[in-house]
Amino acid sequence: MKTPLSTTDSSAVRSLKTLTKSDFRTLGLAALGGALEFYDFIIFMLTAGLTAGILLGSVVNIGITRMLPSAEVTRIGWRIAFLLGGVFGICAALLRQWLQETPVFKEMSARKALAAELPVKMVLSKHQTAVIIPVLLAWMLTAA
Repeated sequence: MKTPLSTTDSSAVRSLKTLTKSDFRTLGLAALGGALEFYDFIIFMLTAGLTAGILLGSVVNIGITRMLPSAEVTRIGWRIAFLLGGVFGICAALLRQWLQETPVFKEMSARKALAAELPVKMVLSKHQTAVIIPVLLAWMLTAA
């Protein structure tokens, strides 16, 4: 008697296919509930990073103001946040050294298919409204 775990059905083996990058992307998004498209996920991650940064800054501010008297915060306490930011900057620079470029970027670079002008210049000149609205929303989020 055959059991599914002890033998392999040859028709099932023939129907298997090798997963592509698109399949892995789909599986990754399905793990998040399948409701997100790839670019929505990227925007979500950027917004989450911004919010996490604001939260971390607020927590550091609360810690400094609770640990030090008001006069000390004015005199030297505010420098703690700048030093902490420097540490994060050095960590980010070190991390950037170990990260590899994506295969898509390497391929585009090899084909010289990169943009002739700065992408920032193109975005700022052709998509002013799409730039201004998120900047204002981020400004309101940080000012609130």
